[in-house]
Amino acid sequence: MISTLRDVALSLVKADPRWSGHTPGDLENYVLATGYDDAPRPHISTSDLIYVYAANLRNSGGAGVNLLRQGDMFRGALQGSVVDNQVKPPQPEVLAQLCLDYLRESGIRLTKDDAMYRRQLQATAEGQQPTTPLSQHLYSVHDFACLLARRYRGCAEDYAASFEIPVTAGYRRTLLKRLRELYRFNGIGIATGLNFLKDSQVPRFAGSSLADVRHHPVASIIKPDRHVMRLMLLLTGRLARTGIAPDALWNMKETDALEHYQHCEPTAVWCAQDLCGYAADLPKPRSGVWKAIADVHALADAEEVAPLEIDRLLYLIGSGKYVGGSEISTPQAGRYRALCQTAWQGTAP
Repeated sequence: MISTLRDVALSLVKADPRWSGHTPGDLENYVLATGYDDAPRPHISTSDLIYVYAANLRNSGGAGVNLLRQGDMFRGALQGSVVDNQVKPPQPEVLAQLCLDYLRESGIRLTKDDAMYRRQLQATAEGQQPTTPLSQHLYSVHDFACLLARRYRGCAEDYAASFEIPVTAGYRRTLLKRLRELYRFNGIGIATGLNFLKDSQVPRFAGSSLADVRHHPVASIIKPDRHVMRLMLLLTGRLARTGIAPDALWNMKETDALEHYQHCEPTAVWCAQDLCGYAADLPKPRSGVWKAIADVHALADAEEVAPLEIDRLLYLIGSGKYVGGSEISTPQAGRYRALCQTAWQGTAP
C-alpha cells in the first residue's frame, strides 16, 4: 500500500512540468517539510511557536485575516514579552493594544483592507468581550501563552521536550492526549489542534530522513482533514460498503465522510481492531475521525513507515498542494481518480 501511495503521488507531481524531474527523495523532503517558512524553529524558539499557534487558528480557511499575517502580528506583539526564550503573557486587553502598536509600527496589513480588524482589536483593547473571530483568536493566543507559562516554563524547548514520550504500546494514545490541553481554547478543534501539534513539532526533523524519524512519537501526529478521511475510506474498504462510486469520492462532503467512517465496517485486514480507549478523555471519542487516525497508525505499522508519511501523501494526492503550497496541475477529480483506479481493486469486497 505504501508503494502505491508513493507511486501515485510521485506520478502526479512529475506530470506537472515544474516538477517533472522530481524523485522519491524530493517526495520525502515534501513529507518532512511541515510547518511555516517564516517560523522554522517552533520546537526551539518560543516566538516561532507563538507564530505557528496563531497562524494555525486560521488554518481552516474561509474569509478573514491572512493566516501568515496573523502569525506575524501575534509574534511581533509579544516580542517584548519573550525574555530569554520564555514568554510572560500580558492580559488580553494589553495584548490587543500591543497588536495595534505592532501593526502601526511594522506597516503590515492583515488583509488588503484591514480597518475592520483594527477596530475589533481596539474594542478588545478597551475591554469589550470577544465576539468576533479575531478577538476570540486573540484570547486563544493568550490562553496558549498562559499554558506555556504555567506548565512549560513559558518555553518552546520545554514544550517540545514533553513530546519525548517513551515508545511503548500506548504511547500514541498518550501523545494524542496532548490535544486535551488545547481543546478548550477558542478556535481549536480536533483537526486544528492536531495540525498545530504536527506543524509545531515536525520541524525538529529538518535534515533527517523518514527512516530516521519513523519511531519518534512526533511522527505519529497526523491531521485527519477531509482528504485524509475520504481517501482512508477508500483504502480501508469502507467506501465499497457504501455503494458510492469511487468517481464520486473527490467531492464527498466532509460530514458524509465522517458518517461513513463511523458506521461502515472495513474490509482491509490491517485496519485497527481494538479501539477501546483510543480516544478516552478526548473530544468526540466515538467519532469516525478517531477511527481514521487509528487506521492510519495501523497501516503505518503494517507497512513499517511513519504515520506522518501516510498523512502527507494522502494530503498531497487529495489537495494537490506541493512545494511551498503550490498546487500541482492535475485537477482534483483526476488526482482522486489516479488513486482510486490503483487501489479500488484491492479494497472492494
